[in-house]
Amino acid sequence: MPDDLFPLYLQQLYARRSQLQEKLARSRQERDFTDDPKHQMRLERDQVETEHALYQLELDICQQGLREVRQRKLKRSYDKALLLAQHLLLDQPDHRELQQEVVELEKLEQQEALADSYAARLLRIVDERFKVIRHKVMAALRTDTGRRY
Repeated sequence: MPDDLFPLYLQQLYARRSQLQEKLARSRQERDFTDDPKHQMRLERDQVETEHALYQLELDICQQGLREVRQRKLKRSYDKALLLAQHLLLDQPDHRELQQEVVELEKLEQQEALADSYAARLLRIVDERFKVIRHKVMAALRTDTGRRY
């Protein structure tokens, strides 16, 4: 995960999530191969606790990521905010706020691109007009004074 897309605290949350997922997989596998009822009960309790911790961690990832997306949107860094929101949406496809942010960011990015194209077109028109005026002034100076510039 690139550092500019994912802040350190989100990377740490993702690392913790993968650790919990591995622990949960090991616990399930060990429970299936254990015959001791006490040990199975302890493993089931650990499994439930791990599932709860994993659920809480996924909520934290989503909330922290949403906060980061909104901060980037305020800074008008729409492209990075959109990439992060789309990545978070892959993990939580049913999260309504993230879906709304993605739609809003796509609209803002389109508006920004449109504004940039208008600004570039306006700059090109102004530059062309400046060149025309400069040539007319230089031609007028050459004829009036007889000098060559």
